[in-house]
Formats: sequence, structure tokens, C-alpha cells
Amino acid sequence: MGKRRRLFPRRHWSRKRIEKIIRNLAKERGRRNEERVKEILQKMKEAKEIVDFYQTPPDTPGIDFIIINLEGRKIEIQVKSSETGLNKHKRRYPEIPGIVVNENYNDEKIQQEILNLTNN
Repeated sequence: MGKRRRLFPRRHWSRKRIEKIIRNLAKERGRRNEERVKEILQKMKEAKEIVDFYQTPPDTPGIDFIIINLEGRKIEIQVKSSETGLNKHKRRYPEIPGIVVNENYNDEKIQQEILNLTNN
């Protein structure tokens, strides 16, 4: 038998490259989840469950959205893809509430979480 060829040569899969791929995947997942929350917030605005909302610039630390509830109060929230990420956020920014959004949660659950935050 001849020498077995690798499907992916080792030199292409350095630790740094793998870590970069994982970081990029996490960022993309975060963007998708934020987009999902934005769509849910738009539906909530149309249904008159909130007055308005704003998505913050990407470089705003600890805040993804500002929601104005029916009483006119501004609520800042952070969107996270996991409980672990939310726990880290809470330690770093204890005054800014957050919600977990991922593919396991349906839109109704996410909407209810948002309503709970805006009505407290």
C-alpha cells in the first residue's frame, strides 16, 4: 500500500486558523440572532406591544437594542446565543439585561422574554 493522503493537509489547519474559524462562526451566529430579534421587535412594534426600538452600532459595548415600552421608558438589552454568554454579560454589565436567542427557541418564547424585560 502507498502512503495515505490526507483530505486536508495539516499545514492548513493550524491552531490559530481553527480559532479564527470558530470566532467567525460565533460572530455570524450572533448576527443572525440579532437579525431575528430585530424582526420580532418590528412585529411587536406593528402590534403596538412596544412604541419603538433601535439597534445600536456594532461597537456599542453591552447593548444591542434600545426598546421603548408603552410607558415611554427606554430599555437597553443585549442578545446572546447561549446561557454562558449571557452569564458573562451579566458579570460585565450587571445593569443591562439580556436575552438568550438561538435556534432552539421559537419566536413566541423570544417575544415573551422581551415583553418580560420591557414590563419590569
